[in-house]
Amino acid sequence: MIRKANLNDAESIAQILIHSWQVNFKGIVPEDYLNQMDSEKISIGIRKSLEMNSLFVAKAGEEIVGFAGCGSNRIQGHPQYDAELHAIHVLPGNKGSGFGRKLFNACQNSLIEQGYKRMMLSVFEENTAKIFYEKLGGEFIGIRSVEYGGKESVERLYGWNLK
Repeated sequence: MIRKANLNDAESIAQILIHSWQVNFKGIVPEDYLNQMDSEKISIGIRKSLEMNSLFVAKAGEEIVGFAGCGSNRIQGHPQYDAELHAIHVLPGNKGSGFGRKLFNACQNSLIEQGYKRMMLSVFEENTAKIFYEKLGGEFIGIRSVEYGGKESVERLYGWNLK
């Protein structure tokens, strides 16, 4: 089941985000950075994000197993894209279950309802999730350099026309 996130979901979303980063970005992002991720600080940021952006959670039974967030584009240098898929994370044991696609679709539909025309996202070059975004029809539009914990990494940028 996919539903809009609420303030009570902030801690679960923070835990999923931290776990996902620590598992999926190990070797991409410095370990010190990953180990210092603070659930309380992230929960506060998620609560603030709920005021301005759309967040959705995926539930398996009563457990939140994934989330996605979207809103206005924060990626500089691509003004033709007015929206951004900010994040999508599904717990490892629930990958391949369709939750990622459903979360992506929920964000896409929400952005369309809000009047956005084009969406983009960034994904680490070394992250296998880029294949997921390509299967969802993402058009490769370029790369950018980002820095986390003192280490530079390359991100691939993908874009979609919203219908």
